[in-house]
Amino acid sequence: MNNYAVKIVPDQGASVIEAPDGLPLNWFYRQIDCSTIETVRPDGLPDGLLMVIDEMGKIKDRPINIVPSVWYGYFRHGDPIVGPVLVVREELTAEGLDLAGLNKELADEIALAVNGWNSDEEEDD
Repeated sequence: MNNYAVKIVPDQGASVIEAPDGLPLNWFYRQIDCSTIETVRPDGLPDGLLMVIDEMGKIKDRPINIVPSVWYGYFRHGDPIVGPVLVVREELTAEGLDLAGLNKELADEIALAVNGWNSDEEEDD
């Protein structure tokens, strides 16, 4: 079953959440508290996975989301990812590329990696 996403919230870590069939746009808006989304294909994630972010997050002065920023290449170009992020996948359909949910195993792996990275960072403080 591919009905999961990983939600990564600044200073809170990652959680696996259930995603509705078809991933309606309003679901993304509610999950990351925004009215306009942007999809980002970061180098730090495997091919086919992408991040959904608040397109207006920087204007709203949302906090930097560290792990997604690292995946995105922040240290190379200085452009951070801000606010909550959803990790989903791309799927080729008859209509073209579309957003789709993750399987539970992959979602769990991503969340574990994010939360492990965040806990390592806290131990260094």
